[in-house]
Amino acid sequence: MQIIGIDVGTSGAKAAVFEPGRRMVACVREPYSCICPAKGLLELDPEEVWQAVVRCLKRLAGQADASQVGMLAVSTQGEAVVPVDREGKPLMNAILTFDSRNAEEFGWFAGQTDRFRVMEQTGMPSHPMFSATKLLWLRNHAPDGFEKAWKFFCFGDYIAFRLGAAPAIDYAMASRTMLFDLRARRWSEELTGLCGIPVEKLPEPVAAGTPIGTAGPVLTSLGYPDTLRLFCGSHDQICCSLGAGVFDEGVAMDSLGTTESIVCVSSRLTASRQNLACNIPVYPYPGEGLYAYMTFLTTCASLLEWFRTKLLDAPEEGFYAQYDQKLTELRDQPASVFALPYFAGAGTPQMDFRAQGLFAGLTLDTDRYQLYRAILEGTCFEGRLNLANMESCGISVRELRCIGGGARSAPWLQMKADITGRRVVSMACEEAGCLGAAMLAGMGSGQFRSLREAGGDLLHERGVFLPDPERAARYEEAYQTYLKLYPAGSTLYTI
Repeated sequence: MQIIGIDVGTSGAKAAVFEPGRRMVACVREPYSCICPAKGLLELDPEEVWQAVVRCLKRLAGQADASQVGMLAVSTQGEAVVPVDREGKPLMNAILTFDSRNAEEFGWFAGQTDRFRVMEQTGMPSHPMFSATKLLWLRNHAPDGFEKAWKFFCFGDYIAFRLGAAPAIDYAMASRTMLFDLRARRWSEELTGLCGIPVEKLPEPVAAGTPIGTAGPVLTSLGYPDTLRLFCGSHDQICCSLGAGVFDEGVAMDSLGTTESIVCVSSRLTASRQNLACNIPVYPYPGEGLYAYMTFLTTCASLLEWFRTKLLDAPEEGFYAQYDQKLTELRDQPASVFALPYFAGAGTPQMDFRAQGLFAGLTLDTDRYQLYRAILEGTCFEGRLNLANMESCGISVRELRCIGGGARSAPWLQMKADITGRRVVSMACEEAGCLGAAMLAGMGSGQFRSLREAGGDLLHERGVFLPDPERAARYEEAYQTYLKLYPAGSTLYTI
């Protein structure tokens, strides 16, 4: 029995068919575009996202035997809010993570709550990126839509519901709303009441991998069997971590995509003042008694794309191979230039989306290869800083399992090993989000006894990179210099 994993992102949807534990049969992607109606506003048309998912499923049915698919689950971006009617039709565009229209609402929320109390209860550091004050903005500025809404979905719940599932959200995605009681595993009456959000308008929180329905009319019209079972998926970073084989303490997923996220797990629930100081959220991880801790950088591969397109106006074909080759030739010496990679604001620990990027140390001898290297080094320095903050919260990491487009760059991964002092691994399966969702369905169905077993042969390593002592020593000096520059990126916007 085959399994489909769907991954709903910010710029496109992917869907993949897996023979559980063995191989990926087929994978397709359909793009869509963000809508920016004004400065600081960022939306998606939920209907456009839905149609992209339907096209993915239709293409998969043409590339694989749809009649053999027995299970499906969805991996999804976090925080976005989709108000829907009883038929699941969206009432307005979804407000995305980095949309800043709710600044006033967040200011009010922050004035009404204790930051540590919110962290202790929900696992989330108080911040406008989470769903709570986006819903508060809807209540204040779009009251008709707020009142007419039957449910407020995140994208995973929305897609699953339209495919035939009950209105359900997994514990991790519920946590990302900043309205979920982490310990009680239910919506917080205190916070939903404060924000004026009726609990009945929210989907039911369940564990990831819970059965939530069977194939609806859209799936059956595409040739999938009516016996196809739907299972609750999870947050995309959770699914990616599962797809990277993160099941044990000390092992972390490092997603090198448009943004960078590092996720590690622990059996200890630590929602401390130190977590709050470092802005490290904690939320439930699939499996027995595990919790996920996540840090992120707002620009990663997107900064390399900026460098390629905006500075060099260079074609993509062969570009990264050429620059990686140059890095291989020059890798024994850190760049003489430093890059603060805050070109879309700062992620953890600052969580300041007004922060700006910069290059420091430029001279007339600086060339494009040094700038390229400085960008990669800057992302690695940020990773090291976030790992140090993890350790200050009692969470140790000895190995980074890398996925995403950046994981194809051997020089980048070697640099990451030298700078962080960790074992760095590139994973063979490049569709970790889809794989993680499929693993949840496989375990939830009872076909597998554990998530590790559900991943099976799909979780093997492609390459291993170990720190080189000599290069690590040179990077230690460069890192200390980087730390002195580090505060500058958060103060540039005031100049």
